[in-house]
Amino acid sequence: PEFCKDSSLEKINTMPGPSAAATLRKHYGCSWELNAVYAGGPVAVSSHGQMLCACGPSVSVLDEESGKLCNTIEGDAEIVTSISVLPNGKAAAIFSRSMLVRVVQIDSGEELKKWKVGNSVVVVSAIHDAGGSIAGGCADGCVRVWDTAGGFLTHVLRKHSGLISSLSFGIGMQSLRLYSGGDDGLVCSWDLSSRSLEACADAHSSAVTCVKPIGSSHVVSTSRDSSIQLLSHGGKAGLQSLQSLHTTEPIDTAIVLHGFCIGAGESGKLYVWKI
Repeated sequence: PEFCKDSSLEKINTMPGPSAAATLRKHYGCSWELNAVYAGGPVAVSSHGQMLCACGPSVSVLDEESGKLCNTIEGDAEIVTSISVLPNGKAAAIFSRSMLVRVVQIDSGEELKKWKVGNSVVVVSAIHDAGGSIAGGCADGCVRVWDTAGGFLTHVLRKHSGLISSLSFGIGMQSLRLYSGGDDGLVCSWDLSSRSLEACADAHSSAVTCVKPIGSSHVVSTSRDSSIQLLSHGGKAGLQSLQSLHTTEPIDTAIVLHGFCIGAGESGKLYVWKI
């Protein structure tokens, strides 16, 4: 055809190809890599949308929405056992098998304070709504409370016969109540002002996985015995069971919201009851 005789096409066809002596790039710089960010164990969420996940001796800080790794807080070479975020959402208390607690800045990883927790590993922890106290549930069955600013021990509470598996402070800045659940199935209420046991209920036949206050007079607890207990804090009557809810699998945690109780099973299922 006539268009094949076009001179511009002839020039293109006669352009030289890549030289045999041309060199290819052999070294490349890494722009992004995917690393392990969670190895099982404690997880905590800050009020600023950050998720803190234990990854062996370190803590990965992830963006809650995107899942992007924002920071890695290096540890003390021992496995992290518990993480609690301070109410301001900017710092966290990190416990490890070294029996130390480190209070660190979440964004920078800067260590603000560090102290020894005693002679037993802290398994679970909780922080008061005012941020002034940190409670630790220990493997020796004791609940210990420390002053956040000073790092000194203020309370040692004993009742449980097994390790402490759940902790929660009462609701509100002025609350001086602390709840604990243990491997022995007990749910205890402690008065921090008098350093005494307020009430105790033999609520479960297996380890308590979660204990949370509902207002000032009710408590919800979950357990590996596949049950959820709604308890009433009835003054001298102690902790009394109001309602018992049962599932076919161990329950890890539960909340009560707008007249419904929502429990999360270990297989990922959610159970919802009208109460």
